[in-house]
Parts: sequence; structure tokens; C-alpha cells
Amino acid sequence: MTQDYGFRAPPRLRATTRLTLLIGCVFAFCLTAWILGAGLIRARMLNLKDVAAYGVEGAPCPQTTAARLAVEGPRPRELFQYGGMRLGRAFGEADCAWISDDNGLGFARIPICRFTSPGALEVEADGRRLLFATGIGRSAAIVRRRGEVLCIMTRRAMG
Repeated sequence: MTQDYGFRAPPRLRATTRLTLLIGCVFAFCLTAWILGAGLIRARMLNLKDVAAYGVEGAPCPQTTAARLAVEGPRPRELFQYGGMRLGRAFGEADCAWISDDNGLGFARIPICRFTSPGALEVEADGRRLLFATGIGRSAAIVRRRGEVLCIMTRRAMG
């Protein structure tokens, strides 16, 4: 009489099956890395295009005082808040966005507001109040980068 109760050891995978599984795993890993890498490169290029499109290059805006602005005008009257700043403009339109910036330490998200013909700009951030006399007919941008508020006379109008 035999002592076989119908139990068998699990079948072993053949060498060709193991090789096929290994090649499939390597292929799936490479495909995933290629797709993610291409997405990261595309996102970086779009972020660099964002910075260029927002026109953050140009000369600094002329700063002024509240007394001088009250006499010479125009006074900022359109007020709004964006990116931890309280912004005011006398005239024109505003366009604000959070964009990525390569600041040498990796990417950071910074708020940028562009203005068409603001006349004068008022910025309150971190307990400081800054006034800029941009003039009518010239576009400007307010950038808050690494806690510092910059006003830049841009070369191009919004569009």
C-alpha cells in the first residue's frame, strides 16, 4: 500500500519562464521611468516659459513716498490681496499667478502680479508698506521672491 495522499510539491518555474518574467519587469521599470522623466522635463520647460511669459525682467520701479504721491498723484485706490501681499493700483488691469522659479536652489512657487498702466502701486507685505510711481502708460510687475518684494517696469504689456 502506498502512502500517497495526493499532495504534491508546487511546480517549479522553468528557467525560460523566470527569464521572461525578469525581462518583463525590467521593461515595465524602464517604461515607467521614461514616462515620468519626460513629464518632469516637460513641466520644467513649461515653468521656465511661465517665467519668461510673465515678463519679470526690466528696470526697477521708482519708489516714492506717501506725501509725494498725495501731491503728485495718482493715489492707489483699487485694492486686493494676493500671495500674502496687499496690493493697490490707481488705474489699469491686474493679472496675478503663482509660477515656478528656478532660484538656484531648486524650484520655488512665487506670486507675480502684472499691471497695465497702473500709475502708482502700493504693496504691503510683512509689515512693510512700499509705494511706487510707475507712471501712466507703462506696465509693471510685482514679484515676491524669497520674502523680498520687487517692483519691475516690464517691457511688454499683458496679453
